[in-house]
Amino acid sequence: MKLLILDKDGTLVKSCSGQEFIQAPDDQELFPGVYSVLQKWRDDGWKMAIASNQGGVAEGYKSLESAIEEVRYCLYLGSPMIEVGCLCPDFEGVECYEVRKHAVFTPKERGEKYQALEGTFRKPMPGMLQYLILQFLPLPPDGPIEVLYVGDRPEDESAALAAGVEFLWAHEWRGDRQ
Repeated sequence: MKLLILDKDGTLVKSCSGQEFIQAPDDQELFPGVYSVLQKWRDDGWKMAIASNQGGVAEGYKSLESAIEEVRYCLYLGSPMIEVGCLCPDFEGVECYEVRKHAVFTPKERGEKYQALEGTFRKPMPGMLQYLILQFLPLPPDGPIEVLYVGDRPEDESAALAAGVEFLWAHEWRGDRQ
């Protein structure tokens, strides 16, 4: 099983309005070439998910509902390759929301093994990555497991290190020219 976990803002999408931060769920677009990159990874057998800090909720710049809809809209942009997204809206890493196209779940709804991650959801802590690994990878594994996290910020790299998974910078994954 192969799982590709992707940061959202700055990795998959950028603001359409040109603002530094996404202003509304539909104020985002995939970086050029990302859709083709997603298809390539899917064709190579990778399952895909999003892990996104959404500090704008804690700062009061956006509502939790808006942040959930942002992730849902990003799933739409990356459809059908990206199946699920997780977001952490608080700075303490206590809350996590699993966003799917037609549903939203919390760790409490998923069970004890997910609840045990509470307090570690905000990157650079590994909780969101571990949550997604639990969602996708059978335990015990029935074969080799590969997990890769792609991000654009130092806290993304730190979260991958803390979760014990490989990390790749977004510009390298997208094939951007430097």
